[in-house]
Amino acid sequence: MKVEKPGNTQYYSNLTRFLHLVTVMAVTAALVISLFMTYPKGGKPGDFWFEVHEKAGLVALGGLVLFWLWAVFRRREPSLGDWFPYLSGRRLAALWADTKAHLAILRGGKLPISDDQPLANAFHGLGALIALALAATGTLGYFYDQSWALGVHEALGLPMWIYFGGHVLMSLVHEFAHDPVLRNMFIFRSRKP
Repeated sequence: MKVEKPGNTQYYSNLTRFLHLVTVMAVTAALVISLFMTYPKGGKPGDFWFEVHEKAGLVALGGLVLFWLWAVFRRREPSLGDWFPYLSGRRLAALWADTKAHLAILRGGKLPISDDQPLANAFHGLGALIALALAATGTLGYFYDQSWALGVHEALGLPMWIYFGGHVLMSLVHEFAHDPVLRNMFIFRSRKP
């Protein structure tokens, strides 16, 4: 697959990179551990891995809350309005146009790249919302033993896995197509390139 436009010039601040890294590590740990941990059952507590899952979830919530707060104040990076374009006619039109452009370019066997990324930003907003809801409901269950919250928490597991897998897959596709999205996100720099 070829890149439609070589090089993605998306810039991320070091704070965005750090918060993304903390969140990725905590969410990844919680998701992977959830596959083999033993849940509490019938008055019997969960195993060691369940406790690690809980702690990773608390770290994820902290990272996500800070990430969301930073998204409100940061400049030169996607805003909350970019993440959630659904209340703006202009942003919805851009999202629709970007979606159609992606489909047209993909039909030609190329990978769409642009500095203005309404589709990717909307996808990131959805993932950030799922992750926040997952971490928040898990935290409610941890501190207050709310069964409804844990039910929502478990229901959000599959959507989070789908988002997580799609996010990782698309990052790798872009990276292998010579669009350095992973390097742009995970290599800390002293100033804008």
